[in-house]
Amino acid sequence: PRKVRANAYLLPEHTHWLWIEGANHSQFGWYGFQPMDKKATISAAEQRRVMTDAVIGLLQLIEESNTL
Repeated sequence: PRKVRANAYLLPEHTHWLWIEGANHSQFGWYGFQPMDKKATISAAEQRRVMTDAVIGLLQLIEESNTL
């Protein structure tokens, strides 16, 4: 997260950030623990639930903004 935050200026101003406390990169990709990754403090299932809810919310916003 430190490198991501340090380079946030490279992204558009309207970028929406979702920080999942206790999550890690390994659980995001389901490919096992990665060097440099910290141990997650939430379960993989909880991390997936939070991510899924966020993606569904984003898709709903897109759908609503494209209605006639």
